Amino acid sequence: MSSLRILFVSHEASLTGAPLILLHIIRHLRDEHGVEPYVVIRASTGDIRLEPFLELAPVWCAWEKQPADWPTSFDLIYSNTVTNGIFIERLRSRGTPVLTHVHELSDSILAYGRNNLTCVLRQTSRFIACSPSVQFHLLHNFAIAESDLSMVPEFINARRIDRMINSEDTDPGSLITAMGSDFVIGAAGWASYRKGTDLFVNLLQSLPESIHGRRISLAWVGGNFDSFRSALSPELQARVFAVGPQPNPFPFFQRFDVFAMTSREDPFPLVMLENAYLSRPIVGFIGSGGFDDLVAADAAYGVQMLNVGRLAHTITMLASNTALAARLGAKARHVVEAFLDEKALPQIWSAVQATLSAPVQVERKFPDSIFSTVLDARLNPTTLGSACLYFGPGEAYTLRAAYDRTASAAFEFVIPPKESDVHVRFDPDFVPGIFDFIHLSVTDSEGTLLFRQGDSDGWDKIQVGGTSRVLSSGKSLKIASHGVDPQIILPAIHANGRALIFRCEMNSSCCGTELGLAVQSLLTHPSP
Repeated sequence: MSSLRILFVSHEASLTGAPLILLHIIRHLRDEHGVEPYVVIRASTGDIRLEPFLELAPVWCAWEKQPADWPTSFDLIYSNTVTNGIFIERLRSRGTPVLTHVHELSDSILAYGRNNLTCVLRQTSRFIACSPSVQFHLLHNFAIAESDLSMVPEFINARRIDRMINSEDTDPGSLITAMGSDFVIGAAGWASYRKGTDLFVNLLQSLPESIHGRRISLAWVGGNFDSFRSALSPELQARVFAVGPQPNPFPFFQRFDVFAMTSREDPFPLVMLENAYLSRPIVGFIGSGGFDDLVAADAAYGVQMLNVGRLAHTITMLASNTALAARLGAKARHVVEAFLDEKALPQIWSAVQATLSAPVQVERKFPDSIFSTVLDARLNPTTLGSACLYFGPGEAYTLRAAYDRTASAAFEFVIPPKESDVHVRFDPDFVPGIFDFIHLSVTDSEGTLLFRQGDSDGWDKIQVGGTSRVLSSGKSLKIASHGVDPQIILPAIHANGRALIFRCEMNSSCCGTELGLAVQSLLTHPSP
């Protein structure tokens, strides 16, 4: 009997969670089930590390060859992440069953656009959800049939971790030495808005300089962190360690006193499981995704989303009570025993076999009612919203204000003096909604008007980003957002060493018929 030929499509080849999980899956299917693997890597930018894939299978890079040049005659296409829909549509392997391994929640899925999601829904014979929260979103927000879905939680390879911890070839490097006796708050991943890197950096503003004689410092393991760290003052930069991507991150993880999950959205982060395995006490934001599963098991401390002050208070408590921190870390280690590869990988093989016997083409339609269900799933019973202003080079600082989502609101944020150009981004909330901006202005501390939009000024200097789309523009600017990050982006403002005052007045609505109709219109006729 000939070997099963599987084409694995990876969105990138980095040291981040989804590609690392895929490497374990390819190795297991090859070694335990005789699968003949082939790999395509889509991304041509970022942290590209082809060597681990080349050790397992022939690898094609999407930026080097056209889809028409690639081999065909595969028995199955294993699509790792939902980002590959349009890409797989271009392959010549039509009629081949597709197994899509979903590592994203609703907001990230929608961020890749209607066309990509339409392709994914049409071409996928079966889905794997990487966490209970992802399973819930697929079932309730995207109308995926339960019979077409396997839930296999993200997993770790304990033997690999132990081997890397004990590796004699590992040089912990000068950064760990520099941390000395500091109380180190650690985080990991590709630094980004979704990962809450700005919120992580902001912890320093809410934490004391030291606790019980130990200096408080931060450490981020992963790429792109300098763009956030560089916005800090030289004094604060001295307390923040930009570790960068690490083939062996575990010496750094072992050095952490607390692991901080500051993500706004994270389905089931591998780095969280790895730190739990190392018995690190873990803190983070409730409602971000897979972190909630640890909180539910009393294996992590969660605080309200975006409440950095409360997160800092929790970290201070753990720093002051080492016995409590040790108990939390031990519970995390106990809970993570349920998320080992020997339990998960047989389930992956079962999903592969189920895909081979499933229909190749599935009659699924894009769920136009998705945003009503997203609202039902994400909104809590209260109407309290949390508006955020991001500013500074790299937008590493955040100011917040609570307001009623269903009414008018006026905001005034004071930006501390800056010498360089200040980049300002205003996020009115973190749930789907309609926002009607009446006016927006920036003055300096002496009352000089530096920027204004609204009324007769129009809105031509404003950019709308994130998941936002413009509904109408006149004396006011009305936007709709289908996700967690509607954005109003201002041009660079020269502060000239003075404090800046940002003022904004708007009306908002987080629910109702108008929002549902507006979002469906955006899906059907997206703005350019």
